[in-house]
Amino acid sequence: MFKRRKTGSVAYKNKRLPEGFISQFNYELMTKAMDFREAKDKSIHFRRNLLEKQKVNNYISEVERIRGDLSQTVLNSQTRHRLEERKMELKALSSKAIAGMHKK
Repeated sequence: MFKRRKTGSVAYKNKRLPEGFISQFNYELMTKAMDFREAKDKSIHFRRNLLEKQKVNNYISEVERIRGDLSQTVLNSQTRHRLEERKMELKALSSKAIAGMHKK
């Protein structure tokens, strides 16, 4: 697209453009690319944090639901045992998720 000549100017489609124009154009492209990259990185970071917090809140709400189910007196022993096992699993998963959130 651009072809350098020995005279210090640049030929573009049979037109001569000054040398400073090209460097200014490149500078503007670079700053736009850097701004785009920074905005994209911030967006990715924000979304990742949002999803991690959502995951932790889902664990907490399910533990609360199980705790409410266990508080009922009319449960057979198998249901109660399954709910208690699930509660322990969720506590382990939520602690891993919280630890993962603080690690980053």
